[in-house]
Amino acid sequence: MNKQYIYRQIQREYEVTRDKNERLIEQRRNKVYKRLPVVEEADKRLKELGTSLVRLALRHASSEEIEKVKREINKNKDIKTAALASVGLTGEYLEPIYTCSECKDTGYIGSQKCSCMKKKLIDKYYAMSNLNTLLSIENFDNFNLEFYSDDVFEDKELTPRENMREILKSVKRDMKADNPCFNMFFYGNSGLGKTFMCSCVAKELLDRGESVIYMTAYSLASLLESNRFRRGDFDEEPSEAVEMLFDTDLLIIDDLGTESPNNFTVSEFFNIINSRLINNKSTIISSNLSPNELRPLYSDRIVSRIIGRYEIYFFYGSDIRMI
Repeated sequence: MNKQYIYRQIQREYEVTRDKNERLIEQRRNKVYKRLPVVEEADKRLKELGTSLVRLALRHASSEEIEKVKREINKNKDIKTAALASVGLTGEYLEPIYTCSECKDTGYIGSQKCSCMKKKLIDKYYAMSNLNTLLSIENFDNFNLEFYSDDVFEDKELTPRENMREILKSVKRDMKADNPCFNMFFYGNSGLGKTFMCSCVAKELLDRGESVIYMTAYSLASLLESNRFRRGDFDEEPSEAVEMLFDTDLLIIDDLGTESPNNFTVSEFFNIINSRLINNKSTIISSNLSPNELRPLYSDRIVSRIIGRYEIYFFYGSDIRMI
């Protein structure tokens, strides 16, 4: 499901909403016209007068002619309002219905996305991210530095808590809205909050209407393999799921190195991260292995991209899941 498809899907939803509201107004109009023929006559006259007003404007008619038509318009509006009031209805009863009055159910105010469109995009992206339910728990609001020890750890200058405080500050700085692209590599032993940090970043981007895809390295390798067999001799287009790996605003690849890479998946993985770098798309990779420890599993090209183009964060300390 690529971004263009999502936009088309949302536009279709707006069309359905507009059609439903138009049918409701038509039902109301038919009911009123049957009960109050004078309203139907007033509406017909208002339509004719509106056309006349446009014609007068186009031929630069005199102000007297235009004012005469406007007085006639107001007269018929008053007739319509009075007739509706006689049965307990307001003039708005037959006005167009909009679920969103700001954009009139188009999704846009001028060239800018309406807040309702942004909400729809966020909902779609949440559903697509594979993180929908998880992010209600794993987010920056719930990130607790108290879980990390403030005691000296091995030969490190910073305690685990101080280290995480610096990582947290740096990650938040890099993912600000005015930064079009960021790339991060989180590594360290299990249970130190790497996946949690990935989720925190994902939620921030989803909440501002950007698309996010989260995949474990194992799931990614499986997807690439299945797409390879689906395509046979590579004469078919890549699946939408694979296309989205290149297109999404943020791609998160969790637990790199836990899968069993082969020449094909390594080549495809390089293609993905390199294309995303070229196209200024953000990527986060987490692993239990350092970049140098990944070399035996992945090509030097991949490791050099990570070392040269990614912010590298080392998570250390005791397993906080035990706490």
